[in-house]
Amino acid sequence: GRGGKEGEGTTRYRVPLLSDKFAKSTRGNNPLTSWSFPFAGGESLSLVPVGSFAHVGNAGLTNRRANGNVVPVLDVAVLFDGSRDGGENAFVGGKDYSNYRYTDKRNILAVHVAKQLAQKKHRSKIGAVHLTHIFGDSRKVGMVLTPPLDNADNPKKPGKKKQKRNKENERSKDKGRKNKLRFRIRLIFGVKQGHTQGSNSAHQQNDDDDDEYSSSDEKTETAWSNWIPRSRLLPDRSNNRSGKFRDSDNDEGGCHSTPHYTNSLAEDLHLLSTTDLVSSTISTLVPTSGSNVTPTSSFHETLLLLKVWALQRGFLRGHDAFTTTTLAVLLVYLYRTKGIGRRMGAMQAFTAFMKFWSESDWLGEDAI
Repeated sequence: GRGGKEGEGTTRYRVPLLSDKFAKSTRGNNPLTSWSFPFAGGESLSLVPVGSFAHVGNAGLTNRRANGNVVPVLDVAVLFDGSRDGGENAFVGGKDYSNYRYTDKRNILAVHVAKQLAQKKHRSKIGAVHLTHIFGDSRKVGMVLTPPLDNADNPKKPGKKKQKRNKENERSKDKGRKNKLRFRIRLIFGVKQGHTQGSNSAHQQNDDDDDEYSSSDEKTETAWSNWIPRSRLLPDRSNNRSGKFRDSDNDEGGCHSTPHYTNSLAEDLHLLSTTDLVSSTISTLVPTSGSNVTPTSSFHETLLLLKVWALQRGFLRGHDAFTTTTLAVLLVYLYRTKGIGRRMGAMQAFTAFMKFWSESDWLGEDAI
């Protein structure tokens, strides 16, 4: 793909296309094997904050603005329609979850949006546009938007008279502050989720355990529905039979499990529900009477400690590595299963996480 007009500093965006549909469409000009799919336009897309940017109290972020020469990256999901029966307005549907069909459509849309945003007329508002890999997965293409500096739209007028030296020094200091980059925005592409609200009673309270929830408290839970049947997201299912980037070491036979490929699909399907799960859990861990959730709660502090621990050891933001969302989901699991108590401090919760992480049989070797 290209960004901009021919001859005016064009930008090329290259992404791999791996699906069986694309491979068949490149074999000559046979109309029976050509591959096309509808796109309803930009109005069919939805922009929703996800991840730390959308968590209650911005869990996982130390600051919304740059601090200590670290520029925060705020995640925003670009969601498109998905339908099981492949409706007219659905960008993906049917069996697009198999053989990289969904991945190719997703990446083609990402390149199309990048070309539009990289046009010169949008540069003063949007800034620079760069393609990136999402969650360390080379098959997922997203965008990083670097906004323009604050004074980019208001350059100094050449005919203005000079001020006194002390005022010029103050102006130069203010200008330096404005020129600092405050944040970046990462666009993550995914599928819209349907949801319904329902009331569900919380767990019963034990008089001897202050960490239990009260049975009299009623909380509203959200039931999420997806385009892909839930049974296709099990780790033992085979959703990719194209022969490219197979997950299993045993390639004998035509059917094999594809847990990594399936997990890649599940990540895009559950962008909203995962964010809602983390936020709803944080809301139950802090007092809600007359005070807002602040980043000083134990959940926020524990999550930041885990990010520092993972970052120092190279376990963050790499291929098959932790992300802020996966760390937050593991914390949610420990809080909901009482592995971490509601009254535990950050260091106690961090120690409980390390114990859970080191003692769990992740590969199932103990059962052999």
